[in-house]
Amino acid sequence: DGDLTCNNQHKSFIHTFREKFPAKMSYVWKAWRPCFETLRRIPHKDGRINSLQYQFSNKYVHAHLVRINDGQILVSASTVEPELRQDLESLSDKKATKVVAEALAERALAKGIDHANFTKPKGKPFHGKMKVLVDTLREKGLRYN
Repeated sequence: DGDLTCNNQHKSFIHTFREKFPAKMSYVWKAWRPCFETLRRIPHKDGRINSLQYQFSNKYVHAHLVRINDGQILVSASTVEPELRQDLESLSDKKATKVVAEALAERALAKGIDHANFTKPKGKPFHGKMKVLVDTLREKGLRYN
């Protein structure tokens, strides 16, 4: 049973729901699956899980390292920042993504963060700006799960 390893507040809900409605358990499992996927993520040195979050808009590139446990943004970089946008022709292409990734990796390593969790969005190919971001962070020294 995958839910027996889950040691958070959802465990009791799932067990009581399973007892009352055993036929509908597959729907609950799909709804609560993210809870179980977080258990497989590798924690940072202090036992907390850091997640790489990013956004590519038509104007800017944003990237953050977020602590999943409490939602705190540990490190961020964006092409909105004046020091990152100085030498860029476009603020949303692959070159801008590489600059943002380099700045994010530099700031993370300066804070002692050397590990991040990255999960590819389901159904999306791993190429383009996302690949540039992840590969640049990996080259600069961040480890992934």
